[in-house]
Amino acid sequence: NYRSFLYECSLKGVRFRDHRAMGDIVALAERYRLQGADELVFYDITASPEKRSVDLQWIERVAEAIDIPFCVAGGIQDVETARRVLKAGADKISVNSPALADPSLIARLVDALGSQCIVAGIDSVRHDGDWWVRQYTGNPDSMVNPNRKTLDWLAEVQRLGAGEVVMNCMDCDGVRQGFDIDQLKIMRGACQVHLFA
Repeated sequence: NYRSFLYECSLKGVRFRDHRAMGDIVALAERYRLQGADELVFYDITASPEKRSVDLQWIERVAEAIDIPFCVAGGIQDVETARRVLKAGADKISVNSPALADPSLIARLVDALGSQCIVAGIDSVRHDGDWWVRQYTGNPDSMVNPNRKTLDWLAEVQRLGAGEVVMNCMDCDGVRQGFDIDQLKIMRGACQVHLFA
């Protein structure tokens, strides 16, 4: 079953499509830590499209294996789920599609847990000469265009209190041609909190 396979493995795709297994999630977390990573971000990419939340078991396994902070994303739609993810061992939670569906989610999470552990994930693609966010990107068949410009959404997540932003530049994802420097420069100029690419 694809879902249980995802919990045990790290997947990699190209432009958010054609995902393939890269190995055991705990083994990869340990390897990245040994190679010098000082923080990791884990996405359960199919959680939101499948209308479920991230599985806590692999979070607990990762927390036992590594001693660096890590962030978890995947179908976190309410404060109680976020609390369970943090209790399982994550240091931060990231919201993307659920926040696009209900932007007040960010403010509720910040009020309950503090901005230091609330990350806004933004999946952005270039279209008609501008950057636009996408929702439910973990499954190409479920992906939605919520008709929000990336810069507008970036401003809104900061206004709502997100302490950090992870910018996923979809056009450059997995193509091995480097970062989308043009987009990142513009987003960095508009971002007053930590911005991760």
